[in-house]
Formats: sequence, C-alpha cells, structure tokens
Amino acid sequence: MTLLRDLDLLSAPTLKPLIDGKALAKALATPPGPWMKDALEVVMAWQLRNPGVKDPAEAIDAVKKHGELTSALTKHFLALTVRPLFAKARLDSVTSTGRRNIDPGLPPKMGNTKEDETKPWKQGKEGHALDLLAWCIKNLSPTTTEQFWPLLAPPIFTMLDDWEVRYKTLGAKLLHSLLLQTPQTLLSRTGLGEVFEQALLPCLTYLPELTPVTESVEIMDAVYPALFTLATTRHPLSDPKSLPGGRVACLDTILRKGIFHTYQFCSQYPAILTTTFTHLSTCLQLLGIDTVKHLKFLIPMLTESLSHPTMATQSDALLAAVKAMQAVVLNAWPRMVDWRAEVLKGMCLCWINLGEGDAEVRKELREAVQMLKAALGERVEWDADIAALVDADGRMEGLFA
Repeated sequence: MTLLRDLDLLSAPTLKPLIDGKALAKALATPPGPWMKDALEVVMAWQLRNPGVKDPAEAIDAVKKHGELTSALTKHFLALTVRPLFAKARLDSVTSTGRRNIDPGLPPKMGNTKEDETKPWKQGKEGHALDLLAWCIKNLSPTTTEQFWPLLAPPIFTMLDDWEVRYKTLGAKLLHSLLLQTPQTLLSRTGLGEVFEQALLPCLTYLPELTPVTESVEIMDAVYPALFTLATTRHPLSDPKSLPGGRVACLDTILRKGIFHTYQFCSQYPAILTTTFTHLSTCLQLLGIDTVKHLKFLIPMLTESLSHPTMATQSDALLAAVKAMQAVVLNAWPRMVDWRAEVLKGMCLCWINLGEGDAEVRKELREAVQMLKAALGERVEWDADIAALVDADGRMEGLFA
C-alpha cells in the first residue's frame, strides 16, 4: 500500500485514458483500425508510469516525441502488429534476424498459394500495417534503429521484392528514411549494405513502355535518394576504416546502371529526363572530382539533350539538363579545357532554340557559361573564342552578357 501511495497509483482502477483511439490515430497520422485497442493499452501503461500527466495534449505530445512512449509504441507495432503480417514472406537475401542470408537454401515448391495468404499486409483490412511501419521508421533514432533492426529489415526487403511497382516505391522510401538513422557499423555487421544495393538497382529498370511514365518517375524519385544515402552511409568520408574508393564505386554503379541506362532507352520521355537529370546532379556532387572519368558519356548526353529542338518546349527537363551540366563543370573543372567546345555547343544551341522562351532556363544557361569561364581561367583565350561565336550568330550575344 505504501508503495502504491508513493507511486500515486491508488486511483489506478478508476483512471480514465487521457486519449482515445481516434486521438491516437490522428497523432500517428494513421487510419483507425483494430490495432488501436492494443496500442491504447501501451499508452495506458505509460500513463500509469507517469501519473503526473493529466493533460491529453501532453500524452499526444509524448506520442510524437522520441521518448519513452514513442519507443514503447514502436516496439509494440513492429513486434505485434507489423511482423506477423510479414512473417510468411520468403526472403532469400535476408534472415529473420536482419542479417545477410549466406545460404538461402532450395527454392520454394511450385504451388497455388494465394497472395493474400503469404502477403496479408497488402489486403485492405490490414493496410494499416504499412502506415504504422512508416510511423515507426519516421520516429527512429540511431539507437532505436539498432534495437529494432531485426523487425525493420525483413518488411522492407519484402516490399522491395514485391512485383507491384507501388510497393517497391514505398519500400524504397521507407529504406531511405531508415538509412538516415542507420549507423555505418550496423550495415557492416549485418552485411546488408550490398544486399540493399542489389535490391534497389533493379528497381531503376522499371521504365516505359512496360511501365507507365508516372510510375517510372515515382519509383526513380524513391530509389535514387535511397541509393545515394546507402552509398554515403556505407562509406562515410570521416571513417578511416571505410574501404578506399568504396563510395565512388557505388556511385559509378548508379551512373552506369541507372542514369546512363535510363537515358539510352528513354530519352524521348521529358518526364523521365527531368527526374534522371535531377538525380544526376546529386550524384555528381557526391562524386566530386571523380566525375572526370565519366565525361565521355556525360557531356555528349547532356549536349544532345540541350541542343535538341523539341526540348525547347520542355522547360522542366531543359532546366534539369542545364543544372546537370553546371554540376559537370563544377566537379570536373580541370578537364573543361578539353571539353569546352562540346559544352559550349550544347549551351549555345539551347539558347538559340529557346529564343525568348523560359526566363529561368535562360538565367541558368548564363550561370553555366560563367561557371565554364571560371573553370577555364586563363588557360584559353575566352574573349576571342566568344567574340568569334557572337560574330557567327548574333543571337548568342545575350548568353555571354
């Protein structure tokens, strides 16, 4: 009795919950569902441990913060709500403990197993599982990521392995959020860094015409950030033990199997070009001076896009291409003396095709020209070269003003 009095729990049998199921669902930004009953018991347990909390707003605030209640709900959802729904999925690349599977064993027997039996998380009545998983990942910290890792990796791999593009896209988004809180040592110990890369790269092959353009753009916008974060997490520049060139090797692979492959087969789709060139700029910023090894592919690709007459009406794609060329000049500036003619060719033809078109693109083209001028320095006769170009076609005068 004395202990109960000291803990302020004498009135526990008559204690009313501070928040109900609807308020909890709103705090989690998740649709209400059967998950609420057990989750409210977790909240009540927290309420008993914190008898001084009387305001419902404090309880809701505790749900949203990275504190005791957030951790308790995360553990509850991952272990008792999410994990059972993904338990029947067969994963060859990862074990149930969140480590690389060295021996995947024999392939499963052929059968008529229905998808709703092996993947109940895809069914409407269990759709809350994905929302709760997203909430859990959003509220992780490096410490809790390591704590809950065995409950996090298998569901994400299951989604990346799914045949539907929308679930692959969601899996890539969740993986990106997870990697932002994942310590490099955890990826090394579990051996999943390379496995994540192998799961993500094939997602970049979901391209038109087999995949609708909108779905291709969505999955690329999810996969590229995940790949970039994976590369920087696996090979941080501040870690002296990180494999030399490891980050560069990862980014080289992304360029070859992602950017260049996409351009080769889908350069006729402006929306695809827009997202491809946007992520190309990010990739080159991460590569830095190692961009020079790819110039023989990068500059012809960007020059072709900039100079193509039909691109003049595709402002978004053209703007992304100009910014990608800026990234090339910025990161590979020592080699611009050798490539200046090709770079100028693309920008000059783009300027002529634009005419009095998109003002933002024209502004970025002028910026790109100034960047090229700064990169060349005094190694070339810039003023003489530009004077010759303007004499040949007066329309280019505004580009170099």
